[in-house]
Order: sequence, then C-alpha cells, then structure tokens
Amino acid sequence: MFYGTNFRIGQSSGGLPIIDNDDIPIALVQGNRDGVANPANAQETYAGIQDPPKAFITIPGANHYGITNEDNLIREPNRPTLEQDVAIETIARWSALFLRGTALKDKGAFDYVFNSGDALDPNVSVESVTKPIPEYTSVVSLLGLGVIGASSLLTNMQKLVKKST
Repeated sequence: MFYGTNFRIGQSSGGLPIIDNDDIPIALVQGNRDGVANPANAQETYAGIQDPPKAFITIPGANHYGITNEDNLIREPNRPTLEQDVAIETIARWSALFLRGTALKDKGAFDYVFNSGDALDPNVSVESVTKPIPEYTSVVSLLGLGVIGASSLLTNMQKLVKKST
C-alpha cells in the first residue's frame, strides 16, 4: 500500500520502469487533488505494475496531506474538498481492506476492494486487476488428463508386476 507516490516524483521526463512485483499485491492510494504527487503520474506508475492483484484507489477531494492529521498549506498548493477526518478514515479503511484481502486471504475484504466497494463508498473510485480465474473447461480438462495419466501409470505398473512374477 502506497499513498500519494509515484515513480515520477522529482523527474519530469523519461520512461518509467516496469514494476516486477513478482505476484506481490500492490495498491496505490491517491488523492485526486494531490499537488505534490501528480495523480496522472501515479496512474502511469500503476500501469507499470506487472502482476495482479493490483489496485489504484482514488480519493476524490483529498490532496497530498489527506492521510495526515493536518494539511500543509505551504507545500501543497491544492486545497482539499474532502474533510480531513473523512479522508483519513477512508484511506485507512481501504488500506486495511486491501491488506486483509490480499495478505490474509479474507474473501469478503478481497471482494469489497476488487468488485463491489467503490460502488458502495462515495469517497473512492477504484481501478483494479485480479488474477483471472481458470475457466471450468480448463480445470476439467486438466483433471481429465491427470486421471488418464494416473490410469496409464497404474496399467504399466500392473504389467511390470505380472512380468516379474
């Protein structure tokens, strides 16, 4: 989980690296009014994350300091339109749900983050990718091949036992 960050901070041009996350789940949480870590650059960083599951969670109305106890009027040029306590609670809740769903394999939390939560929570917008679920026919085919292979192996072993006796 990363809040208000991207690979473009401190650089204005050049290519961004592909993020070889080795199947480690990553979520970027971003206020859409962030004047320090540009949301478009965070979106670019998100696109570079190689392996799902991954999520890009936008907090409309939050700026770069939406996660802190108070705003920084000097460093952040954009004023938040979401109340600080609401931003903090939303960021914390979504961070916890992402971690519960991915690290602890909590199916309810995973479903909320990756499927239904943004429709239920007016304080977020979520873009996400999960690993594809194998199609039923693929699973049945693999199971069938396994049964055929095991049967063939058993038949060959029985022939060997008969020959040796």
